[in-house]
Parts: sequence; C-alpha cells; structure tokens
Amino acid sequence: MHAASGGGFFDVERPEPPEPDELPTPPWMQPPRDELPGRVVLDEVLFRSERVVLVLREIRLFGNGLELRLGWSARRAGMPRREWDESMQSAMGWQAPPGDESTFRVGLRLPDGAPLLPLHLLGNPWGEPESVAPPTLMANHGGSSGGADWYDGRQTAWLWWPTRPEGDDLELVVEWRGLEIPELSHRIPADVLAAAPAPRPLWD
Repeated sequence: MHAASGGGFFDVERPEPPEPDELPTPPWMQPPRDELPGRVVLDEVLFRSERVVLVLREIRLFGNGLELRLGWSARRAGMPRREWDESMQSAMGWQAPPGDESTFRVGLRLPDGAPLLPLHLLGNPWGEPESVAPPTLMANHGGSSGGADWYDGRQTAWLWWPTRPEGDDLELVVEWRGLEIPELSHRIPADVLAAAPAPRPLWD
C-alpha cells in the first residue's frame, strides 16, 4: 500500500464555472434591491365584505419611486367547497385566459388627474425596455397561501418616478371582480408620503 504524496488523490483543481449572462433589471420593473426603504405603515381598510377584506398595508419610499403594499384576506363563510375553490382559482388568475378581468387590477391617478395603468396593460415593455420612461406602474403579485376555509395574500404596485413632485396627493384605484371588490379609489395625502423616512443604502 502506497500513501499518496502531496495533495489528496481526489484534490483536483476545478475550473471556475462561467459567469452567467445577466441582464440588468430595468428600474421600472421593481424597487432597487440595494436600498432600505423609508416605510409608512397605514393598515387602512379599503374594502370589507362578509367574505373579503382588502387593506393598504404600507408605503415604501425608495430613491427612484415608491411601492404600495396591499394585503387581503378571504374566508369561506359557509360557501360550498367547489364554489370556494373555483372562486379562489378565478381570483388568483390560475389558468385564466389573456385579458381576463376577474383578477386584481390596480392603477393610480396622478396629481394632474392623468390615469396611470400598469405597464402590462399598455403593451410589452420588454420589447424595448430602454424606451420606457417614467412615471410607470408595475403590478406584482406578492404571494398567497390558504386552504379549505381561508386565504391570505399580498399585492404590490411599484411606481417608478424618480422626479415625483413632492407636496402632491396620489389616488389609488383598485378593482378585483373575482373577489367581488368593485372599482374603488383611495386618496393618499401628500403629508402621508412626506412622513416616510429617507431611504438608506444597504452598503456604504
């Protein structure tokens, strides 16, 4: 029996894996990942029925925009199981055809009264991502969980607007036909937005 000399028999030098080609994330797609946002916790109930509650949880201020976070809860409340399952599938958009209007919809009314709809309703921003100009709105599903009697979830709306004028109100507009939430609007006063602390970098 011979002892291996030098390094171990299996100690071989492995080449470094190639670096993947990663495209930069467009600023209109999501908030910056290298910032700690300034937060204003609101927990304002936007809609409440026997089965569903929709809440504006908080506003998160970043250096180039702000994110609205909404939470929702749905309870079965005696609904037949099949109807409950189908209503949740419809509300979440599972297997929904393109253009289905039963899923969550969100928009903003800007200070000048102009409506701002999410980019996916206006076309394909990925066709020419560099041509997208602020202000823009991006609706993102924040995840959900539930079961036989209850569902909880979160929706977010990212407003990319680096030059957003301070001192002006915003108006949030939402609709969710799948959960029987009619179109409704909610004013976000300028002083609420101004109350958010300044964002901070994650690293110096």
